[in-house]
Amino acid sequence: MTRRLAAVFVLLVVALSAGGCARQGEVTQGRCVAFNPDRGTVTLLISAGRRDTSYTRLPPVTFALPSDERCMGPAPAAGLLVRVNPQAKTLLVYDPMRRTIETVACASLQLSDPPTRGERALPEIDREKRTVTTLAGDMGKLATFSLSEKDLSRPPASWIMGDVVRIYSQETGKAVRLMNVSKTKI
Repeated sequence: MTRRLAAVFVLLVVALSAGGCARQGEVTQGRCVAFNPDRGTVTLLISAGRRDTSYTRLPPVTFALPSDERCMGPAPAAGLLVRVNPQAKTLLVYDPMRRTIETVACASLQLSDPPTRGERALPEIDREKRTVTTLAGDMGKLATFSLSEKDLSRPPASWIMGDVVRIYSQETGKAVRLMNVSKTKI
């Protein structure tokens, strides 16, 4: 009886430890710079490290969306605005043609609380005043900044901050689960 119990115990330990050796997946988090539901892809700028939320590592990474729709949260909004730095009065903007992140200087940059009611179509681009108002997603504030004529000519997506997305994958470039962190209340 004792030998059988010992054998069962050994088998149990081997079975449990073998399960721990199974291939685990990987979690990637980044800011969405492109989302194409027709092609079933999402492209992210990912962070440089675990605690880094700058989302400035190049090149961007593209994932195929999960094949099971139940494994995907709300569709992410894409945008090319990576970061708003009110202290330095600068913006980081991803340029998909050059595949670079560019620093854009602002003559002025002000933050304000977003309106509590009603939806605003953002970004608001005022060509006469040469200002843009958009949502600085990480800060939960409206950012209004003035730009040079050259920078103001960029496409409107340059002034939209894409959603932060977390992806679980077991194969490179293929999402098993996708969570829209920006739109998920935890």
